[in-house]
Amino acid sequence: MSQSVKVVDNDKVKSDYMDQVLQLMDRFSKSDMTQLQIEVEGFKVSLQREIKEIVQTVTPIQPSLTEVVPVTQTQIVSVNPESVEISSTTPTKEVKAPLVGTFYSSNEPGGKPFVSVGDTVKKGQVLCIIEAMKVMNEIESPYDGIIKEINVENEEAIGFDQVLMRIE
Repeated sequence: MSQSVKVVDNDKVKSDYMDQVLQLMDRFSKSDMTQLQIEVEGFKVSLQREIKEIVQTVTPIQPSLTEVVPVTQTQIVSVNPESVEISSTTPTKEVKAPLVGTFYSSNEPGGKPFVSVGDTVKKGQVLCIIEAMKVMNEIESPYDGIIKEINVENEEAIGFDQVLMRIE
């Protein structure tokens, strides 16, 4: 009687299993799965991924209207004389804001205002500065006259077409 004996190389079997486990781990890491358990011929593999949830909190920052920003860029903005309203009962003309921003009566905090009530102004003379998006825009007088009224305070937020001053 002849018997056949099957010789198993345990090192080779272990090596094959390890290759398969490494391939399984690679595929698991590239997948969206969070957990995997496999049992083959008494050999158990359990893979688990921890999911960390990232919570980001954004707190809006309210800009301060009293913050003075150094002048980094200046634009000359002319007021269109056609947009100036003239009332038939008074000889004054309105100077309106050509853009939304913050009104500054001088070019530095605590500085002398560009104009005051009663001042005589010439066409093209700077009346004030309006800051919009960190850009300082010089607003010039569209005509000659005398400042009769200044309707806004220094560092006040202003809107488009808001009456800034009246000139006679």
